[in-house]
Amino acid sequence: MMSVGLSYGEDGSVKMAESASLVHGNLAVLQGLEEGGLAYGLVSRNVAAITYASSTGAIASESVGFPGSQEDVSSRTLTGMEWCRLKSSRVVLVLTSYRGFRISNWNGQEVAYENIFETGRGAYEQRFARGIATVDNVVCVGTSEGNITVLYVPPTGCDVVFSRHLQGHSAPITALCPCTLNQVTQHYIISN
Repeated sequence: MMSVGLSYGEDGSVKMAESASLVHGNLAVLQGLEEGGLAYGLVSRNVAAITYASSTGAIASESVGFPGSQEDVSSRTLTGMEWCRLKSSRVVLVLTSYRGFRISNWNGQEVAYENIFETGRGAYEQRFARGIATVDNVVCVGTSEGNITVLYVPPTGCDVVFSRHLQGHSAPITALCPCTLNQVTQHYIISN
């Protein structure tokens, strides 16, 4: 198991509770917490290990992920995580996996939306969610089927609203990146 330490200020490193999975986007950082604190998130197999570091030096850790039985542990393997800061200043945590994806409050404790993929596909047809992007109060998540799920996240509360599926890609969506053209039009750069 690899030990991971992240630099925080001039006081040295912050030790993470888990080791990192070898996936693109396995580390997320959330700045702007109360009292100048930071949160580090690290994808480690089927959990996101979150470490909070305050400006006073206090450190706390917890793990969040998809619930399930020991038999379906591979379907719960995370493929990514991202803290999304919305236009309304709300921050949500998005976890993607082979099982689907989940949107929760910033610390992962209250689930606001969960999309679990249908089962029953062949053993060689593994599905996954991957690629997360935010524009205004909208969160987009890419899937292995070449779709992008678009969800509206209200400024408060737990009601995330499904908007639509954007379809048309013949290959899996593995990364999404929002960009603004002419400071008016919102577009997504898609990697598949």
